[in-house]
Amino acid sequence: MSNHRVCQRCGTALSGANTFCGRCGSSVSGSAVNYAPNVYVQQIAQKSNSIGTAGFVLAVIGLFLSWIPFLGWIIWFLGLLFSFIGVFRTPRGLSIAGLIISLIGIVILVGIIILGLGIGLGMPLMY
Repeated sequence: MSNHRVCQRCGTALSGANTFCGRCGSSVSGSAVNYAPNVYVQQIAQKSNSIGTAGFVLAVIGLFLSWIPFLGWIIWFLGLLFSFIGVFRTPRGLSIAGLIISLIGIVILVGIIILGLGIGLGMPLMY
């Protein structure tokens, strides 16, 4: 483990054979120098669920485009599929949200189909 010289007054790292600190100007002769050990910080990588995130994004886009035949439905189906796959991976948060949004999309899709069939067959909408 190597040590670095630091100014005892301000804590600035010193390089080479400096006799004065470049930051505070104090003398850094032998006794005024403090040797600080290296400190290593290990960061743990955050897990991500990219397929679940993609499912969530596609589910939201599909929800807003559900009124467009076929395009909105394809995007919605892909959002449902990716969200379902993402539920089996961690973290699950966005996957579950995408699955719920996709299920709301099913209700909207069924409503659009029923409304379209009702209008197409000449049925009254209200009884």
